[in-house]
Amino acid sequence: MATTDELIAKLGADAHAIQPLRPPMIRVGLWLLAAFAIVSGLVLSHGLRPDLIDEFSRPAVVIEWLASLSTGLLAAVATFHVSIPGRSVRWALLPVPAVMLWLATLGVGCLNDWLRYGADGLEVGLSVGCFETIVFTSVPLGLTLLLMVRHAGPVCPGPTILLGALSVAAFSAAGLSLFHHLNSSLMVLISHGIGVAFVMLTGWASSGALFRWIGLKPL
Repeated sequence: MATTDELIAKLGADAHAIQPLRPPMIRVGLWLLAAFAIVSGLVLSHGLRPDLIDEFSRPAVVIEWLASLSTGLLAAVATFHVSIPGRSVRWALLPVPAVMLWLATLGVGCLNDWLRYGADGLEVGLSVGCFETIVFTSVPLGLTLLLMVRHAGPVCPGPTILLGALSVAAFSAAGLSLFHHLNSSLMVLISHGIGVAFVMLTGWASSGALFRWIGLKPL
């Protein structure tokens, strides 16, 4: 049996230098650059929607879009903070005001469309396309973010993935508004919420499996 000194010597010989993580806000900036590049590529590949200027001349649309961007940004900041050992989980509350504003704008839009169109606003075909676009746009964004927080697996996997999924889905929805013709139907507005919730719940449920799959050293 090895003595204490021999064990310490063996552990010291096998030890490897640990690369410290970059400060959270620097990694947030890198993530935002990656997200901007991915969303911009998708927008360019689809082309801007023809009625973009007219659509964004409506204050309600601008507020909803800015709320989704704010949600994505604040959720990203919270993601990189809660993924660090010793950081308070209260960082998870950071995006709550933006989420509430975003939900409020979606709710007002749903109510206005229901009052205006009634059951005619239930355009399922277009809404399914909206849902699918949010989900599939979230894949490259999600993989990029997962690589950047892969060190969080044994630390805080659930909240990290949940907040990351919220950030990813919010940016996906914001990008979608630039190239997908939404026409403000009730079902399209609902599918925004369903798409975001689907991405978040899927991320939360699979957080352990995702971190086991990525299983790499931190960036």
